[in-house]
Amino acid sequence: MTKSNQEKKIIYWLDKDMRITAVSGPWDEFAIENNGRNVVEPDVKGRPIWHFIKGNTTRMWVDTLIKLAMVTGKVVERPYRCDSPEMKRYMSMKIVPEESGAFRMEHTVLFTEKRSHNVHFNYSENQTLQLKQRCSSCGRLRTQDSWEEAEYLSPPGEGTLEKTYTVIYTMCPDCLENISKRRFYGQAADKADI
Repeated sequence: MTKSNQEKKIIYWLDKDMRITAVSGPWDEFAIENNGRNVVEPDVKGRPIWHFIKGNTTRMWVDTLIKLAMVTGKVVERPYRCDSPEMKRYMSMKIVPEESGAFRMEHTVLFTEKRSHNVHFNYSENQTLQLKQRCSSCGRLRTQDSWEEAEYLSPPGEGTLEKTYTVIYTMCPDCLENISKRRFYGQAADKADI
């Protein structure tokens, strides 16, 4: 798989009520690449960020990071994945508290990897045992005894180069451990980093 470095930065601002007040950078382009035609700039401004974050675990994680930035007054930065069907995108989320009480949310694409075949994810609010669990941080899917990249679980059906999973979002044990140890894609975070 080829890796590509691409410093693409998507920025948005949240007011103290966690509503999106403005967006910057290639917001619309990034949304459309992720089948998000309903989350282009005019559709997100004025709406709470929680409308756009899937899964209770993911919402709690982001809320905790925002509160950490709020309480400490310091920048908080964490890694995560935000994949398209064709690409694995390794990202950094930086939460910057501003003097007005607002937050600047910077999401930077650090690098990408092309998938061996397209993988689509449909999110389900219905949390049943039959659904696959997908980690909100690293993007892997839970199998019976491990967490694996989606394209390696089973090949696409005959005559197609795509696979679709219906998922619920959570955090895998590896990512929970990395969060507690403040690791950034396997590397220890700077000691000055929160």
